[in-house]
Amino acid sequence: MFFTLVPAGNATELINYMKDNLQADYKVEMAPRQTRIADRSFTLFAYWSPVAQFHWYVLVLKSAATLCKSC
Repeated sequence: MFFTLVPAGNATELINYMKDNLQADYKVEMAPRQTRIADRSFTLFAYWSPVAQFHWYVLVLKSAATLCKSC
């Protein structure tokens, strides 16, 4: 379980919020999509910074977390 101030009710909504609200210096490398690793379903999202040449990969399980909207 984790907490966030973004308006998301679950981990999938959080990934979509991240994609839709990236700062101008970041670019979507891979839009959120379903993938399977070791017979588990994940949502995979990747973004990067062309200026810094850093890449970030975010993997979430649909049931991995419950977000607290009032925190």
